[in-house]
Amino acid sequence: MSKFTKETAPQKRRRNDILLILGVIAALVLFAAIYFTTQKQGEYAVVLKNGEEIGSYPLSQNLTVPIKDGDKITNTLVIRDGEAYMESALCPDQICVKHKAVSKENETIVCLPSKIVVKITGAGDKGSPDTVV
Repeated sequence: MSKFTKETAPQKRRRNDILLILGVIAALVLFAAIYFTTQKQGEYAVVLKNGEEIGSYPLSQNLTVPIKDGDKITNTLVIRDGEAYMESALCPDQICVKHKAVSKENETIVCLPSKIVVKITGAGDKGSPDTVV
């Protein structure tokens, strides 16, 4: 005969479920704390079009950068108070315009219809290759 009676088995299972849930929550809180405390402030907003760099702008200066495709301005990037955001775009969905301002290293704003990526980099990342072969 089992040492657990029918009355104590569900209680033990419920207690184990609660301990498991608390363990998962604690792990998520720890991960979030580490992630948010180790993010570094970016130095530059690098603009890529079709994967090629078309400009790099310091976050320390307030700028309005028109991004052109030929003679047509497709997007307008604004850098203000150490943050970069897309002020306007010709794309129909306006996802890049609705995106929050970025300022931390490796944060990005992507405009898929225009094939534009704005990536925040640190001082050491400026001009360095993405990969080493």
